[in-house]
Amino acid sequence: MQKSLQKKLAAIMFTDIVGYTTMMGQDEGKTLQLLRKSRAIHIEQIEKYNGRVIKEMGDGILAQFNSPLEATFCARDIQLEARFMLCKIRIGIDFGEITIDNHDVFGNGVNIASRLQSIADPGGVFISSKVHDAIEKDCDILFENLGEISLKNVSSPVNTYSIADPEFPRTSRQRKKELTGSDIIESIAVLPFHSLSAEPEQQFFVDGIHDALITELAQINSLRVISRTSTLRYRNTTAAMLDIARELGVDALLEATVLRDQDQIRIQVQLIKTIRTEEHLWAKSYDRELRNVFAMYNELVKDIIREIDAKLTRYESDQIDQFYEVIPEAYETYLMGVHHWEQLSKESLDSALEYFSESIQLDPNFAPAYTALAGVWLGRTQMGYVNQSNALPHVYKNMYKSISLEGENAESYFWKGSLHVWIDWEWDKGYKAFKRTIEINPNNTKGRAYFAHLLAITNRLEEAVSEAEISIQLDPFNELIRSLYGMILNYARKYRNAEAILLDILKDKKNHPVAYSTLRSVYFNLGEYEKSYEMFKRSYLEKGETRSAEALEKGYKEGGYRKALSSVAEFKIDNPDGNYHTPWQIATLYTRAGIRDKAMTFLKKAYEIRDPNMPYLGVDPIFDALKDEPEFRTLLDKMNLTQFIKT
Repeated sequence: MQKSLQKKLAAIMFTDIVGYTTMMGQDEGKTLQLLRKSRAIHIEQIEKYNGRVIKEMGDGILAQFNSPLEATFCARDIQLEARFMLCKIRIGIDFGEITIDNHDVFGNGVNIASRLQSIADPGGVFISSKVHDAIEKDCDILFENLGEISLKNVSSPVNTYSIADPEFPRTSRQRKKELTGSDIIESIAVLPFHSLSAEPEQQFFVDGIHDALITELAQINSLRVISRTSTLRYRNTTAAMLDIARELGVDALLEATVLRDQDQIRIQVQLIKTIRTEEHLWAKSYDRELRNVFAMYNELVKDIIREIDAKLTRYESDQIDQFYEVIPEAYETYLMGVHHWEQLSKESLDSALEYFSESIQLDPNFAPAYTALAGVWLGRTQMGYVNQSNALPHVYKNMYKSISLEGENAESYFWKGSLHVWIDWEWDKGYKAFKRTIEINPNNTKGRAYFAHLLAITNRLEEAVSEAEISIQLDPFNELIRSLYGMILNYARKYRNAEAILLDILKDKKNHPVAYSTLRSVYFNLGEYEKSYEMFKRSYLEKGETRSAEALEKGYKEGGYRKALSSVAEFKIDNPDGNYHTPWQIATLYTRAGIRDKAMTFLKKAYEIRDPNMPYLGVDPIFDALKDEPEFRTLLDKMNLTQFIKT
């Protein structure tokens, strides 16, 4: 008697061990031990998530789940459990109708899951759009859309996603192009320029030209341009071009040499395509007088666009055609100011202020110097080097002067948006300014990163995470941009994701203040107070605040975590070290210590001086304990933040 076939909706998961056959040939006994360990992990997690092992196929497993969410959680946890094994696992998942015949399953979903597994990154999980669409609103896993991929024996391309949590491998831009079959140059990195000058002190000038060219290219919407911070790591590198391109996730690299002879400049450029192989597309030399440097940038950008066949909007085309002559001494002085500005110390910001002021004296119509002056004044107040009330008139004056001279420019709108959000607390105006920043320069990393923070402040957290991820793609090795992403993940309550990002930053940059301050909040929010205490202590010691660290340690010995933080708060109020400690800092310490009345006292003081951190009042999880305080709700009302609080 023929058995009837059963049809049902199910999620199918395929897994296998990468390089299993080769491993068996090298060490059969050791490989069998790994296989047994892998199977144990699989079975434990499949049972945990109510799945069913259909069959084992050598090193692989085929499993069925009633829920695509449970299948995805299972795949994630298998990879997290297996990441310390001496092998890597690939996993693919699809969701749809299957046919069950006895103890086996058939159907298009089975085939798709199998094919997705075969192309997944080692240690990664690839899922179809059917799975992604079904679970997107119900889980906190981060995903990346890889695009439409043609799979063997599957009639139509499958829109594919990968798990993109920090612990998982990211599919490189190069590999995405290989999977989707695209051969178009859509992204580029401009490597640090080599100086042919015998004068080492001219490096600031070469760096300035490098930065300026990136800025010009970045205004093209159809081209993803890696920010300068991430390309600088390849100065004097011996790494192969294809390896650099893969690390940065770009389709092409631009490298150049610069020779300056007084007011004459020569740039020799070559463009290298890196989609599959290293292919030298084009090379050219440009000779100009320094006063015509912007015309040279425009010509170079036009040649690159022509070579890669990038698409331009009418606005972009008009912008590229615009340039002006500079006064050489003013431009050189401006570049020296940029060199000092990037160092962010009090002394370097003071020096940058002098150089930018001198540049304006030499050329009162040079708009970039006014934009830079606005940025330096705002930076000086954000770092606590000058009083905010003294700095803001300079910020506004220079910002609007820049706009009046140059018209719309991304940098001016970026500072404008920053002022609207963190100083004026005008959310709609800030939104419009940041949107205009990105419209003018879609590759403006800072613009996207801080726009993500505005989205978080206004409780649009999914959009904030997405925008922050774009900023990471544009500047993948920038510790500040990554730290700002960690903050977003913390506000979105994706604590483990934030922890992984921040620990990775501190591994390479042991004294990064934003990473430290965010990580200690993450541990507080997780209830892991001992780890939070250690992060407080390490951050104080790294900043040279030894007496704060001593107060923290003394309080911890007397009464644990909460006593430690209240002790530091009292120390900062007494201020025996003579440093300036903001009311916001003290308020957050009392908040974590659970002393609500004192926390509210200092939050009100922070409101009175318009502390730039106050916009986070409604979204930062550390304030959850204060949200039922009438005075806290009053502060939210005064700042027009209540409208964004979800009840």
